[in-house]
Amino acid sequence: MYRKKLMRACLTGMMVVSITASNVAPVFAAEPVAETQQAGETMEVSGEINFADEEEGKYIFVPYKENISVDDFGLSLDVVKKYLPEGYELVDPDAEFLIAGGNFVYAEVRKVAVVSATVTINPSEGYFEGYDGATNLENAGLQNTDYKLGFLPKVQANKGYAFTGWKVTNEAGDVIYTLDTSASEIAFPYGVAGHYTVEAVFEKVPVEVSATVTINPVKGSFEGYDGATNLENAGLQDTDYTLGFLPEVKANKGYVWTGWKVTNGAGEVIYTLDTSATEIAFPYGVAGHYTVEAVFDKVNENTTATVVIDPALGYFEGYDGATELSNENLQDTDYTLGFLPTVVANDGYTFTGWEVTNNAGEVVYTLDATATSIVFPVTADDYIVRATFEKNAVASASATVVIDPALGYFEGYDGATELKNENLQEADYTLGFLPTVVAVDGYTFTGWEVTNSAGEVIYRLDTVASSIIFPMKADDYTVRAMFEKNVAAPVSATVMIDPNEGYFEGYDGASTLNNENLQEADYTLGFLPTVVANDGYTFVGWEVTKQSGEVIYTLDTTATSIVFPYGVSEDYYVKAMFEKAEIPEVPETPETPETPNKPETPETPNKPETPETPNKPETPETPNKPETPETPNKPETPDKEETGKENGKKEEAKKENKKENSPKTGDETNAAAAALPAGISLAAILALLVKKFK
Repeated sequence: MYRKKLMRACLTGMMVVSITASNVAPVFAAEPVAETQQAGETMEVSGEINFADEEEGKYIFVPYKENISVDDFGLSLDVVKKYLPEGYELVDPDAEFLIAGGNFVYAEVRKVAVVSATVTINPSEGYFEGYDGATNLENAGLQNTDYKLGFLPKVQANKGYAFTGWKVTNEAGDVIYTLDTSASEIAFPYGVAGHYTVEAVFEKVPVEVSATVTINPVKGSFEGYDGATNLENAGLQDTDYTLGFLPEVKANKGYVWTGWKVTNGAGEVIYTLDTSATEIAFPYGVAGHYTVEAVFDKVNENTTATVVIDPALGYFEGYDGATELSNENLQDTDYTLGFLPTVVANDGYTFTGWEVTNNAGEVVYTLDATATSIVFPVTADDYIVRATFEKNAVASASATVVIDPALGYFEGYDGATELKNENLQEADYTLGFLPTVVAVDGYTFTGWEVTNSAGEVIYRLDTVASSIIFPMKADDYTVRAMFEKNVAAPVSATVMIDPNEGYFEGYDGASTLNNENLQEADYTLGFLPTVVANDGYTFVGWEVTKQSGEVIYTLDTTATSIVFPYGVSEDYYVKAMFEKAEIPEVPETPETPETPNKPETPETPNKPETPETPNKPETPETPNKPETPETPNKPETPDKEETGKENGKKEEAKKENKKENSPKTGDETNAAAAALPAGISLAAILALLVKKFK
């Protein structure tokens, strides 16, 4: 308090001096100013501010005139800044700017250094997010005071590159800073004028990673990909080894989609993901090709229901344009469809209820619009619950824009082949716009053909048409996208296999695969299925023939694709070829006759029961037929086998017969079989000799 009173007295004295020096009327000089001014009041003070540049030895005196509080004894920072000369800044903004004798104020300053910066990027390596492709951002809008670049833009690296940080150089090209990717601002050297370049730095990703997303068309399909079963990583893969998104999967009837299986180039499973997965991060820094396969489980046979609607007539509220709702979302247990969706009719139609048909197409129920659930017969079947409509009687003009999906599609309409006028038609019989048409490979979009309900062509429009004005009368018009077939020669391929010889792995026993699942562009069959040979066969490769049967290629088992003759229209057949394995003949039959091993029966010719007629020499001619030893005559199979041998081997059979009573060291069965004919012959000879000697 004492200090303030003292300074107030000094200020009053200075003001009196100032007023006296300025030849102010004596009445003012004589007034006791300090005594009449009260605390908190203000008074006008004029004087000079000495802006002193001590470094340069330069002093700039600027007059001032301000109303200041009598409680203060100096000028505020805002007042001083108000009189600051252009091109200068205060050395110490926190200093006290006291009023001295003669209302003089001292403020130390220095010349402001002009600093600018350009933030730049190489567009071949990346881009600034949110700057529409700009490659140079000047400091306007970026630079704060006190020599700081207040923020840095977000950087996105192009494919094959990785953003590593920033490089800051001065006008001489000297690098003054290197910053990592976490940097959000840059403080330049304080008080140093100059222009700086802030460059985004990248490094090239050293390895390549690719992925194929695949699905078995027997089990399901990718929604929005027109039946494609293999999606390559082009358009899917982001940087840093990430597959940025996965397609939506729709399971076929009898299957449920359970997730994904990811395998590397060696066929090893590296990940299994559930249906909630939206992207895949592959092992970082590991080059290779990955296969991402949609996985399904087979659904047990039971009662199912599908609720369907014609999008030309109405839609299900809250189901995002879905035209089919399967029972896994709707059906409860005990054969009850627990609820029915709310139906909204399109303009010109009224929702009337439901028609329920079984798998045979028979109508089992017709329900009105108030129905909320359905109890089906307690039998396993597949039911269709169809929303029914009536066309309103009010006549109006309508238009349906249609396209043949085999020729092209409407961009941005999720594969829809018909677009109704409730989305397209404005008032006064005008179709306000036409969708963008994309032709499929092999066709060219040529324009539109407009027909009335009688099928009469009323307009033909070229591809530049963007809207249509119809005749001012009620009718239903069809606006059809028209195409021309390109001159390119059509090529098809059918991959075949004989199911008796082998099968295609992963195709559920299919013996023919058509090219709509396999063929890529430019006359190339993009891949060949894995072949598994049946027992007794060996897979040896492929035989490619034309429709005429002419063989154009024979490929070994390592072939993975086929390039057909370019520009030649033809239907090709690719057949898996096999070799039948040679099966060695196994002599099972000769092993069975164990009875000939017993030589008891051939000994019977030694008994002279029959030679009652020794005087008749005619009978010795018959002993070649040993009728009495019936048992040795039964092994027909050995006789046939031996009979088939050459006559020169009979002497060996006789020699073997002599060895019959010797110890058997080899295969007894084979020796007995070989000795049988020789034993019979020997018995006959002995009988003849007996008769002769008698």
